[in-house]
Amino acid sequence: MHLHVFPYSKRAGTPAAEMKNQVPEDVKKERLHKLTAQQKAIKRELLEEFVASSPRVEVLFESFDGEHILGHTTNFIEVKAKSPQARSGEFLLVRPTDTDGEFVFGEII
Repeated sequence: MHLHVFPYSKRAGTPAAEMKNQVPEDVKKERLHKLTAQQKAIKRELLEEFVASSPRVEVLFESFDGEHILGHTTNFIEVKAKSPQARSGEFLLVRPTDTDGEFVFGEII
């Protein structure tokens, strides 16, 4: 649920670099900002819907930061859950509880 966006930049020797009516840099930046903001809003909305509609979900945990384990659901939603230890490579059931717009937070069942 991430959109990789970047503005067009001229490449010497290409037909596009020689085209007339190039989009000004300030317009490119404005469009990039708007698209990025829209993507973040959509992602937050989707994650909030996921939390509200998912009583439990299976997560493959992959990393540990000393306090949380981080993993992905089968549809690639990133989930963080508190854990006293690393659980890399384990599938665990999680009850989604909240989101910050980037991650879903949950409790291990």
